Amino acid sequence: MKPLDLLLERLGKHERRNGYYMASCPAHEDKKASLSVSEGDDGRALLNCFAGCENTDIVAALDLAMRDLFPPSADGRRTGYKEDSGKPAANWYIRDVKGELQAVHVRFDRGGGKDCFWRLPGASEWGLKGRKLPTLPLYGSEQVKEWPESAPVILVEGEKARDALASIYPQTLGTVTGAESTPGPEALEVVRGRRVVLWPDNDGPGRAHMERIGAALQGIAAEVCIFEWPDAPVKGDAADHPAVLSDDEKKRETLLDDLMSALRWVSQVSPSLSKGVTPVTPLRFAEMEPPGPREYVVEDLVPKDHTTSLFGDGGSAKSILALSAATAVAGGAAKWLGREVYNCPVLYADFELDADEQRRRAYQVARGICLDKPPHDLLYVSGLGRPAGEVLKGCLNVCIAEGVGLLIIDSLGIALQGDAEAARDVIRFHHDYLDPFRAAGVTLLVIDHQGKTQAGERYQNKRSFGSVYKENLARSVIQVEPSDRGKGLLTLKLRQTKNNFGPKAQPFGARLTFAEEKITVDAHELDATELAEEGTLNAGDRVRLVLKDGPAYPAKIAETCDIPLGTVKNELTRQRKRGLVEYTDETDPSTRAKQVRLTEDGLAVTGVTHPIESCDAVTPDEREGFAP
Repeated sequence: MKPLDLLLERLGKHERRNGYYMASCPAHEDKKASLSVSEGDDGRALLNCFAGCENTDIVAALDLAMRDLFPPSADGRRTGYKEDSGKPAANWYIRDVKGELQAVHVRFDRGGGKDCFWRLPGASEWGLKGRKLPTLPLYGSEQVKEWPESAPVILVEGEKARDALASIYPQTLGTVTGAESTPGPEALEVVRGRRVVLWPDNDGPGRAHMERIGAALQGIAAEVCIFEWPDAPVKGDAADHPAVLSDDEKKRETLLDDLMSALRWVSQVSPSLSKGVTPVTPLRFAEMEPPGPREYVVEDLVPKDHTTSLFGDGGSAKSILALSAATAVAGGAAKWLGREVYNCPVLYADFELDADEQRRRAYQVARGICLDKPPHDLLYVSGLGRPAGEVLKGCLNVCIAEGVGLLIIDSLGIALQGDAEAARDVIRFHHDYLDPFRAAGVTLLVIDHQGKTQAGERYQNKRSFGSVYKENLARSVIQVEPSDRGKGLLTLKLRQTKNNFGPKAQPFGARLTFAEEKITVDAHELDATELAEEGTLNAGDRVRLVLKDGPAYPAKIAETCDIPLGTVKNELTRQRKRGLVEYTDETDPSTRAKQVRLTEDGLAVTGVTHPIESCDAVTPDEREGFAP
């Protein structure tokens, strides 16, 4: 059996992606399938846990040995794996700022490839025994206290690159997490108050690695800059630079001058708003892997790694809806309101209520889906009465440390702490406080308010209160409209008014029931009349939805849809030419207007089927068996 097949068999449930597989990591409590498994060119099995687990820990949890990752040679022995008795090519000692040894990283070179293994201090076996890579210090941290505070710190990826650059510029640190992970806040604290220059490896993962670090350093470093090496080879790093490899003092001086004059780091996720500062790293799409399917935290509604706005009037239960979605996402649910969800830790940043009140709601929502308590991966931070910038920077550190995939901000109007109607204030808030989350791979769900509906004004025509940039800067926008209210009951209509990545979702409903001990949030099907009123649907859909209930005259259709009569008549003409509607034999004697109805094709495209007559109904056994 191939190593890859053996691993997949031991892992059990897994999902095939584009050239690799995703499964739950057995080395930690994994609810979001964070383990990537693929096959190398030489047949070995390649593992990568995005939560930072060591391969040795993963293999041990599967009751396998490291040698099982490698294919057997012709004589039946496993090839490639270097036993502990082999001579390592390098040993890197990872120490904290006090100089205390935290881990040893050992590298073995063979046949043009390499293998790296971790070992805890004093341990005789490989592995970090559950310790996550983001918690390890940056390589070289023990030397920082000896460096002048005015000297910029260069941060590179990996120990080898760090040692190479440190030979000509001692104030250099290296990450030890690998490109797929990110150093945690405690590891980055060593550069607090210093100017940091990031030097990414010249490949997609390397640039993404430094992009996340740049976002994480906001509020820690005094300034973050980015060094660009235009002539870098593919995957080239500091150890490959000609000035580092040679003894030419002039080349070294030129490199150091370039490092000292590196431009200020600007998130590649969003263009800079500062004059004179622009992203300077061009990407070649042809050199990048083809993208996979668009991913959503909530199917078709909340696009992964982007911002979604959820807005509505006061009393529309926006916060309850968001908390319900958070409970589903963090609690491992497969669906929320009938839509598939991506499971990950969630952080709820609350600027309106305190922990006591939200705790009550969180327990009520959890009990509404038969949980004893809220999910472990649902985290909460209260920003009530505190500066939003300070709270959100702290939230970014929490997201990185806890692996948070979804941040909910309740609400934008209060967190903004500026003029909601001023485009400048809204854009600055997104750029300074929200973009760093997206750069770190965190999806945002932002709760917002809308203005009061005036007499004669339709609710669905209202927008978020304030500048249009509130919605312009979001990739998905959802309006919540309260409908029927009763004692302990509230029905809602949700309409997606914007979706940058596909067609807008059809309006849908939610039914909330409130009791002292629990709150239930269930899907509620909108009837044809409710859908016909929706301005987010085109005129043809709305006209056919009215006719779903039976034949009607144009004036009645116009009244139900709230569409001008002339528009309805034009639409009926188009629908008749398409064979979707037809005249009946009835005529309105007062207006001489002809009555119309849906044809068989019209019924089909409107999702209507003839009701099953009692004589046509069959039981499941009869339908499936047809036994004599």
